Amino acid sequence: GSATMMKLQGVAHYTLSNGLWKDVWSFFESSASGSAGASAIVAPTPTSLAPTPTPSAPTPPARGSLPTPGPSPAPPAGHGFWPQSGWPTGPKPAREAGDNGHGRATPPAPHRQITSEKMVSAAAVECSSGCGAGGSQCPLVVALHGMGDTGGSRLKSGLFGWTSPTSQGDFCITFPAPVSGSNWNVERNSPDYQHILDVANSAIQTYNIDRSKVFLIGYSHGGMVGYKTMCRTVLESNPYVAFAAVSTQVSWIWQGSTRECCPNHDFHALHVHGTEDGAIPYSSVTSWACLTGEDFVRRHGPVDNGCAGPSQRTSTNVASATIEEYTEGCSGKGSATMMK
Repeated sequence: GSATMMKLQGVAHYTLSNGLWKDVWSFFESSASGSAGASAIVAPTPTSLAPTPTPSAPTPPARGSLPTPGPSPAPPAGHGFWPQSGWPTGPKPAREAGDNGHGRATPPAPHRQITSEKMVSAAAVECSSGCGAGGSQCPLVVALHGMGDTGGSRLKSGLFGWTSPTSQGDFCITFPAPVSGSNWNVERNSPDYQHILDVANSAIQTYNIDRSKVFLIGYSHGGMVGYKTMCRTVLESNPYVAFAAVSTQVSWIWQGSTRECCPNHDFHALHVHGTEDGAIPYSSVTSWACLTGEDFVRRHGPVDNGCAGPSQRTSTNVASATIEEYTEGCSGKGSATMMK
């Protein structure tokens, strides 16, 4: 495992570019090869894709039960992050039986059929011509849009311009919709957390996907729900090897009656954040978050995963962006990178 951090000086919240995607993709590739780790990067804009089915039938991993949906309040106008108060304090209770503290329950839960019809229909998957049945196994990218970007068109155009994403490499990509409504549900018992896992697992069953190269990227509100999904240890069958979060912070999560700050350490993380972001601050923690991206990277890499570092370099794809990485000699299964 390893960890990395990128620095986009003076970049505000909605800056997206194909150069940013190239740095994210480089992070994904190095994570799959075992030479990269968690990262922080400046947020890209959401986008959606048209499906190009390519049947395949790998054995699906085990899944746990779907969380019970909770009420979802109407979000205020604007960015889409809002304060949450009344968090409890005090010592954490013991973990549930079978949870080793790293998101790997033992023994695995019995197989659960995917039951969300909307999940299958909304998660249209586009694959490059080199992927699919009869072709090479390809990576899968699941991209979570920001608030108000129904369909993810802004994320897609921000990262890929007006060209097809899969014209830029051999991979499959999907821009899924939430279970209900146009924005992600980030409540305690939101069904979207398991839904985001099911989207990837469904694609793995249907397309010719390399299971060692399944990646998640979330922009803004999509980054928030992405952290809330990746940080949980009670969800089964998390297929994601690496997560790239853009323009967000690490939210508190509830597991049962316990409030925790990203207890799952077993993933490579990249955090991208503009230093002059006026919507989600770069350096000060918001009321709904437990860590800024920078503080998370510096915990997730050296503390949670025993990675050496940081090493620093300048991005060759995004002007004025620097990358800080904790990717060497990791004793855990994750790593961390920051781009700012």
